[in-house]
Amino acid sequence: MFINKLIKKPILPIAFLLTYLLIHQLEEKKIINLSEKAEILKATSCRAVLVNLKRRVPKNWSTSCEKNILTIEIEKSLKSLKNQKNFQAYLYRELANDIIFTAKSSPVDTLENVTLARFIVNSEKIIIKAAIFGDDLVKFTTMKNKRLILNHFKKTVKVKELIK
Repeated sequence: MFINKLIKKPILPIAFLLTYLLIHQLEEKKIINLSEKAEILKATSCRAVLVNLKRRVPKNWSTSCEKNILTIEIEKSLKSLKNQKNFQAYLYRELANDIIFTAKSSPVDTLENVTLARFIVNSEKIIIKAAIFGDDLVKFTTMKNKRLILNHFKKTVKVKELIK
């Protein structure tokens, strides 16, 4: 019955075929990229963390996910700093506070499944890049003692400086 209707009125199968060919040609010519759209829809722990984190982060932060790696870029201004000689200490203190804020603002069960969290602090004079594993980042949510927090930072956070 259904096949008889398709044979008598072939406009619908032909329309599907032409639509498929059009989309396929547009994708080959790189006008549209369906694989990128499919990548956005893949469920990862990083995307689950981003859902909660995007509601709470300040406007000078930009967050993104590459596979299961969380990347947070933070813009810091040194204009309000009184003593310009201690700008590195100020930026490292802000980085530590931002890492702890991220840990406390994210759901613990999904944050521990994030492979890596990268923090990039941009300022006028220096760029600081820090990396920490997700399961180490989760431990900051329960720590209260400053000495324990400092020791955990020294053991788990890998830091690299780039001078502009």
